[in-house]
Amino acid sequence: MKVTIRVGLVFVSVLSAMAAWATSKVQEPAVDLEQYNALMASRVSDAADLDLWFKACQFDWLPLALPDETGESVLRQPTGRVLPFNPRQFSSDFTKKLIVRYLNAVPSYRLWLVEDRTSRSTLFYNEKGELVLSLPPEPGYDPRWFLKETHPDLFSGRYTPSYINWMTRFYDPARVALEVTLIPEIYAEDFLYVESRLAEKVEMQALASGLSGGMVLMSYQGPPVSNFCFTAIEKTTNFIRLTIAYPYNAATYPTNCYTNRLDVFHSADLMEFWWDLAATTNVSASTNWIEWTDHDVTNVWATPRLYALGSPFDSDGDGFSDSREIMMYHSDPNNAASHPVSVSGVISYSGAETGTIFALASVYEDGWSIGCSASLSSPGPYTNNAVAIPRSYWFRSFLDINNNHSRDAWEPWGLYSSSSTYVTSNLGGINMTLQDVPSLWGTISYSGTATGDVYVVAAPTSNSFDKTYSFSIPWIQGSPSDTGGVTYLSFPVNYAILGLPASNYYVRAFIDQDYDGEHTFFEVAGQHSNAVAVSHRVTGVNITLALDTDSDGLPDWWELSYGLDPGDDGSGNIRNGPNGDPDSDGANNLTEYLQGRNPIVGASQDSENAIGLTILSPLER
Repeated sequence: MKVTIRVGLVFVSVLSAMAAWATSKVQEPAVDLEQYNALMASRVSDAADLDLWFKACQFDWLPLALPDETGESVLRQPTGRVLPFNPRQFSSDFTKKLIVRYLNAVPSYRLWLVEDRTSRSTLFYNEKGELVLSLPPEPGYDPRWFLKETHPDLFSGRYTPSYINWMTRFYDPARVALEVTLIPEIYAEDFLYVESRLAEKVEMQALASGLSGGMVLMSYQGPPVSNFCFTAIEKTTNFIRLTIAYPYNAATYPTNCYTNRLDVFHSADLMEFWWDLAATTNVSASTNWIEWTDHDVTNVWATPRLYALGSPFDSDGDGFSDSREIMMYHSDPNNAASHPVSVSGVISYSGAETGTIFALASVYEDGWSIGCSASLSSPGPYTNNAVAIPRSYWFRSFLDINNNHSRDAWEPWGLYSSSSTYVTSNLGGINMTLQDVPSLWGTISYSGTATGDVYVVAAPTSNSFDKTYSFSIPWIQGSPSDTGGVTYLSFPVNYAILGLPASNYYVRAFIDQDYDGEHTFFEVAGQHSNAVAVSHRVTGVNITLALDTDSDGLPDWWELSYGLDPGDDGSGNIRNGPNGDPDSDGANNLTEYLQGRNPIVGASQDSENAIGLTILSPLER
């Protein structure tokens, strides 16, 4: 009651101050410039812009949606975000359906944004649940965009359609609905002014109570709890600190008090629902709370960090607590015959790559989750103690080169057997050999003015642009922020060609200026200097587009394609220069280049045996 009265008094006094300010102000209120710029940076210009913001937030929230193999459940998440907007830039049908309420003494409008699972339209609802607007998706919209961004290897051809469909249901962006508040942009400064005054009042109350402003009180002083409870979470400089409360009564201790072991679990993705044991600790005998610091966090904002608590209670008496069976092993806590066993073996690898090796036990034929796995810092023996029985598993392994805790299509991997193995007890001899995956990596550089999608191809011959093995980079890269405009490709840009059979390749690139998906003779192109032998991951295969080393008007890629020396402008051997005519058809190299023809094949053959062909110079064309 004391806390309630205090909050009520603070609220009333602040409203009084707001009223006095509103009637007596003679100039615009002063607010922090950085806060104002940050708020206005999130301004939405129209409904499509608000939809872009929605898509960006779906990306952030989708990993936190509850596991649901049907994909039907929806995470309805208030974001707490306030976005400025100009009502005049929205249709009258949109604005007239908004419901006004006052937030920080300015008009505000609360909306729910929902993606329709059938039409893929974005539906805007006001706080009464009335439809404000239905915005159709952009042409070509793919609801699997989240999966393609976070699990690109899923579409590499290595996975079965059933597994892809299963993952698609799990990671459907329609499973996230978000609440947001709009305020007219003309009130942005007023909104921040009142917010800062409210914060000052709260700070004053905190100081009056003996608390330092802006700090989280990390001890628990609330009412008794009947179960485990997270009461506070704090971001420190490098770590995350949690405060945990549990049942405790000093007057009756240890009766009606929790005195056992406490397990802390963490996870980064609720979809797959595999949790790791972060810590096991004893509770305090003198308080109803403890603090625990997660020292494994290397970047607080890199990924979601989820926590759960468990006790050592063991329903079936199999020696494994219910919480560990549910969270870590996926075994049945009510069946003593269902519990984890050990699977062991040796991982071998003779390649040059380094990184953490994961030995996986997956219940799915195409599964690569590291939830049920053992990790190694280098090739050698392993033991996985988290394999629940009785159950069938596919055993596989991979080397996590980029340390993202998931298997990428280009990383070395190994398989114990293409068939599943039924496990009923401890199992040894599950040995696997990692194999390198042939791939090409490099950088494309360009300083000219041509525009278009960039294609990089790995072709078997020096003068081919065959795209069987290729990598494309769109010219339009998207939006630089939630509400920004279009951004375009800038150079240098990286590329990677994956899924190559081991062989020798000529690596070439071009800018598709006419957007037909194929190389045309007039389009800017480039080629790596030599053929590349690919049997593993090859890096540093860099290409400069439109490079002309000898400045003879013939680009290097064209000269290399036809066996000419890109470092000789013809002064060393006329054959290599613009005036050379290797096929003796009367057209010199420069003419053949400009006309998109082959300089080492005569005119008749070069033109598919055309009769009466006249060779035109550039001026005659």
